[in-house]
This record gives sequence, C-alpha cells and structure tokens, in this order.
Amino acid sequence: MGIQSFHDDDLKFLTRIHTASEAKQCVLDSYAAGFKNVSFDLIFSLPHHRYSDGNQFWTKLWNFKPAHISCYSLIVEPGTPLYTMVQLNQVTPLDSEH
Repeated sequence: MGIQSFHDDDLKFLTRIHTASEAKQCVLDSYAAGFKNVSFDLIFSLPHHRYSDGNQFWTKLWNFKPAHISCYSLIVEPGTPLYTMVQLNQVTPLDSEH
C-alpha cells in the first residue's frame, strides 16, 4: 500500500488525497478481508521531520504488523509542486546529514 505516512500533516504536504485515518482503516480492512501479506510504502526526509519524530511513528507502524516496509527518501523532482516550492524558498529540504 502506498501509505506514504500515517500523519495528516505529512500527507497534506505530499498532496496525497487520503488522510491518516483512511490509511489506517485501509490497513485494518485489508487484514479483515483476509490478506496476510500487507506491506507499506513510506516516505521519509520530509522538510519538517526531525529525529525525535521517529520513535512514535515506528511504534504506531509496528502495531500494524506489516509483512514488509519500503521506505523512500523524499526526492525533489523537477516539474513537481515540491520543486516549485523549493525554488521559491517556500520549503527547505533536509540536508543530507538528517
């Protein structure tokens, strides 16, 4: 599942059309339907993320007992709304250290 995040502020920033609540319900519905191999695609390195955000996130994530997790670092791609926001100095990407 392309969850991307279980936080509404992340999803809004990423211009996703689902909410954190809908993502959680989708996971629960998948298990209820009998799926045993539920996997998540997640994005990290959002500009507002900090190390301290991680512990609570991972605790919530493990409660869903995913079979697999794919994590992707946010990449600023030319031609995207994020690229435009970076060019206009509206968003500052995390530096590579973070």
